[in-house]
Amino acid sequence: SKLITPVIAAQGRGMITFDRGLNSAAQNAARDGLANATVFRQIDGGGETVSVIRRYLDRAVFKAAQDGSVVVMGETRPDTITALTQWSLEGRATEVTLAPVSAILR
Repeated sequence: SKLITPVIAAQGRGMITFDRGLNSAAQNAARDGLANATVFRQIDGGGETVSVIRRYLDRAVFKAAQDGSVVVMGETRPDTITALTQWSLEGRATEVTLAPVSAILR
């Protein structure tokens, strides 16, 4: 990650990593001033149901209240789209602003 950080920065891009282990890639990005964000959770990585995805989204809202922002990742699976739609209409979505990850890259 030490070698790729300057290349990404020169291209005007940012780095998105997963919070696993020591996450040296994120540490290097922060040290080098590269815009970066860490994924809090993949909401549908294990074939989760609609209700589980909605619960994960609610947890992400709680985490965002603590940290100021949070990144979640999902695939365009039918259950994911259904869960996002239901959650945005009925869940805690009113407590946060949904935005692309580029809005919080820092």
